[in-house]
Amino acid sequence: MNIPRQRNDKSNVVPGELAVDEKCVYVASGQVCALRLSDGEIAWTFGEKRNHGEVEDGARLYGTPSVKDGTVFAAEGSRGIVALNAETGELLWEEKEDLTKDESPELDHSPVVGRRYVYAPVTTGISAVDLRTHKAAWTYRTSQALLGVHTRAERLICVDRSGVTALPFE
Repeated sequence: MNIPRQRNDKSNVVPGELAVDEKCVYVASGQVCALRLSDGEIAWTFGEKRNHGEVEDGARLYGTPSVKDGTVFAAEGSRGIVALNAETGELLWEEKEDLTKDESPELDHSPVVGRRYVYAPVTTGISAVDLRTHKAAWTYRTSQALLGVHTRAERLICVDRSGVTALPFE
């Protein structure tokens, strides 16, 4: 079997932090990047020359992506979630800024996508961003947490230093 191999320098990407669908592998660091599974070539990139919010020089600009139903989701700088067309990389929407919001995205964890919300780790806990309004609907206050989903029970499982919490997964 002749397997095409292509190596693209993505030295700022953290190994193992990627999302995959039937056409591409999605990685992020300084930009969100789609690599075609068919040949390893770059299908598109997103994020160059954007306002990423207040970010230190040399810091990651995008968090680990997630992909669901043709949309790539990633946290951007200190601003929040961006949703991209998985085929083209075109910006579909971005989280609307809330002037009272004091949370910044945690770029080391990928968002979890439900039917109604995108759940994203932020500095103060877990933020639920409404998929229709593109605004943070609520935030569950917790220390740094790992997220998992129990789809049958419709629960977002949040594991932090103090224990395990099951939140509604919509």
